[in-house]
Amino acid sequence: PIPCVPWQSQTSGQIFKMGFHEVLQAEKSVLTNSLLPSRLSGFNPPFHNICDILLYVGNYLNFGNRKGDAFGFAFESFLNFSGTRSNDGKYNLLMYCIRRLMETEPDCVNISVHMRPIRDCIKVEKETFEDALKHIEESLANVKKKVDKAKKGKQVDGDKFLPIMGEFYSKAKAECDRMKKKYDTFGKQCKELATSYGLKKVNWEEFFNLWRAFLEEWDKNVDKTKKLIKAEKKKKYRLRGRSSETA
Repeated sequence: PIPCVPWQSQTSGQIFKMGFHEVLQAEKSVLTNSLLPSRLSGFNPPFHNICDILLYVGNYLNFGNRKGDAFGFAFESFLNFSGTRSNDGKYNLLMYCIRRLMETEPDCVNISVHMRPIRDCIKVEKETFEDALKHIEESLANVKKKVDKAKKGKQVDGDKFLPIMGEFYSKAKAECDRMKKKYDTFGKQCKELATSYGLKKVNWEEFFNLWRAFLEEWDKNVDKTKKLIKAEKKKKYRLRGRSSETA
C-alpha cells in the first residue's frame, strides 16, 4: 500500500521530534540563567546598604541645595561616584565609601560574591533568544500543519506517524507555551524592577548590562582601596622603624 503521508514528511517530522527537546532544553537553560540574577537584583541586602551610604554621602556633599535632600538616585549614578576625587587624587568618592564599609559592613564590600550569578551567567542577547523562541514556535506550527494534512488523507494500517507525532505536538506545544509564558513574566518583572531603580526605558538585557558595569566598577575600586590601605600601612611601619632608631 502507498502511505498517505509522503516519506519525506515523515522523515523530517521525526528528525524535528528527535532534536526538539535538546533545542528547547538549551533555551530553557538560557532563561533559567537569567531568572536567578533578576531575583538577586530584587532582594539584595548588601546592595541596599551600599545605596544607603552612597545616598548619605551624596546628600552630605550637596547640603544646602535641592540635591542635598534626595531620597534616592538613578542606577546610572553609581558609575559617577568614582569621578569625584580627593584633593591629593588618591581616593575617589566610591573608594571612600568602600573604605567606610570595610570598617562597618564588610559583607557589603564583597557584593560580587553575592551577585556572582550576574557575573557568571551566560551573556544572553535579547534578540537572539527571542529569535530562537520564534523559530521553535514556527517549527511546531509546521509540525501541526503536517499532522492536520495527514489526518485528512487516507489512513494506512500500521502507520504510527499520526499518533506519535500528534502526541509529540501536544506535549511540545504545551512545553513551549509554558516557557514563553515564563519568559513574558520574566520580562515584565525585570521591567518593574528596573523601574523601581529609576530605569523606565530599559529592557532586561540592558538592565543586566548596567549591573555588570556597576559590579566591574565596584570591584576595580575595591582593589584600588585595598592597595592604598596596604601602602599606608607600609608607610606607617617605615615611620615607626625610623622613630625607634632615632630614639
